[in-house]
Parts: sequence; structure tokens; C-alpha cells
Amino acid sequence: MEGGTENAVSRKDATIAAVVSLLLGVIVSAVLLIGSDIPLKCFEAGNLADWVAAIGAWAVGLAALAFTATTHNDKVRGERERDARERAAAKARLAEVLAAINRAEYLVGPVSRFATLAPEEQTVWKLQLLARILISTSKTIGWAQIPRGDLMPRQVEKLAELEFAVVRLGAFVDLLLEEHGTRPTESGGRTSVAKDPLVLGMNSAVRAIELLTAALRREVAELI
Repeated sequence: MEGGTENAVSRKDATIAAVVSLLLGVIVSAVLLIGSDIPLKCFEAGNLADWVAAIGAWAVGLAALAFTATTHNDKVRGERERDARERAAAKARLAEVLAAINRAEYLVGPVSRFATLAPEEQTVWKLQLLARILISTSKTIGWAQIPRGDLMPRQVEKLAELEFAVVRLGAFVDLLLEEHGTRPTESGGRTSVAKDPLVLGMNSAVRAIELLTAALRREVAELI
């Protein structure tokens, strides 16, 4: 981009120099050919060199003014384009943060639906299916790849809290699978886990995820 700006300035400079040179050539030729006659009859022959010098100085000054204006305009345009690129890049990074927040929020739905089931329907089978959904969804978040440079300190802190809540949820899921197994059994369809303390802990972790994702989404969206 900078090379294009330099080339643009060079072309404009050359055009200005060419026009000024042409004008000077015309003026000097007219003076030499016509002398003190019209339209330069007001010039005295002895002052001809002074007039030529004055006209040359005026032309150089005009060229310098045009060059300054052109350079300034190119600089302003370049700064605007650079700012626009930086804003676009920041928006893209913040969009990645929002995408990660949304993926974390996906964990809330399945657990909330499981929690609303009647106690006798919160069976081991359904818990095992729920665990597979939670584990696969958690792997898509990619905490290490989330860009944090455009976030405020309090938002970075909340993002860390969200990550901890997701890790906490995963720990409860692992413990539940250790307790009830990962494969369906004949009794799994009848055994309820509604009163299992680990299920209560899982529900608590999901509530924290729900609150943090809502707050973070609102704050990050305001930055875009």
C-alpha cells in the first residue's frame, strides 16, 4: 500500500513539474519573441530579466504549494486507510471472542433440559448421552486460540472465569462417568441420578456459565 502511495505522489509531482515547465517555457518564449510589445509592452526592456525571475519564482512557489497539498492529502488518505484496516482487524478478533462465548453457551442448553426432566427421567442413560454432548462441545471452544488483546482487563478476567466454569463442568462430568460408567447398562434406563451430588455440582457450574456468557456477550458486542 505504501509503495502505491509513493508511486501516486511521484506521478503527481511529475505532472506538476511538467505543467510548470511548460508555462515557463511559454512565458519566456513570448518575452523573447515579442519583447516590449503587447501583451508585454508595459515591461521596460531593462527590467525584462527581473520580470522573468519573478515569474519563475511565482511558478516555483505554486508548484511547491501544490506538492505540499498533494503530499498532505496522500498522507491523510493513507492514515485513514490504515485506521480502517486496524478497525476491521479488531472487529474480526472480537468476533472470534464472541464465537468462543457462543460455543461455551451451547453447554447450557443440554444440561438445563436434563435438569428440567422429572427426577425419575434423569436416568444414567440420558446422563451418559449428555456427557458425550458436553465433552464434544467443550473441545470446540479452543481457549488458547481466543484473542484477548482487544478486551478490557475486566473482560479478560471474566473470560478466565468462564474457562474455569467450563473446566469445572467437565470435572463433574468425568466424575459422573467414573461413577456410572460410559456404556449403557440394562439398569441404566431405570436408575435416576437426580439426587446425585455430582449432578447438582454440574448444574451449579452451568448456571455460572450462563451468567458469564450473557455478561461477556453484552460487553464484547459493545466493543465492535
